[in-house]
Amino acid sequence: MGATSRHHLGRIRLHLVQAHGEALAQMVRDGRLDLAVMIPPPDDLPSTALGRQRILLHVARSHRLAQRKRVDLAELAGESFISCPPTYHLRTLTDSWCAAEGFVPRIPFETTEFDTIRSFVAYGLGVALLPAAETAQPDVVAIPLSGRRDRAIGLSAGNHRPTPAVARLRAHLEARVPTVLAELAEQPVSGE
Repeated sequence: MGATSRHHLGRIRLHLVQAHGEALAQMVRDGRLDLAVMIPPPDDLPSTALGRQRILLHVARSHRLAQRKRVDLAELAGESFISCPPTYHLRTLTDSWCAAEGFVPRIPFETTEFDTIRSFVAYGLGVALLPAAETAQPDVVAIPLSGRRDRAIGLSAGNHRPTPAVARLRAHLEARVPTVLAELAEQPVSGE
């Protein structure tokens, strides 16, 4: 996406901010950010759906489920989970999906970084529900879950009139990101 972005966007200067979803949403509301890719997009900001991000079960290569092609979430009722703090959207999804399967996940480890969660999984400290990793971790296996287990990705904007540069960037992201997400979704995961 980088090469086509430079060509189409010309001399737009980007300031990239990485933050928790609610922090990004507040920056957009306050006018400190023009646009934010949000998971999920907040209800109170104008947003465009960009796609969905599949959530997978991550287990250590030595885990009893590591050779499976697909796992039902209910099979994880006795497992220790490694997850994000309760204020994170992915944690809310994890808790609600587990509740729908009749159990409360036991979460002895919480951290805000997905790479740290994957490292804990690799050490055999628990399992995790996460998006696919951008780079493979040799000691971790990602396995699809039964049923629809994904989350919405959107591009949120403020309620202010965008500059021409912001409008061009928004149009570019709305045109390119769904294609990139679709390509990522088609990549095989460990269990497939």
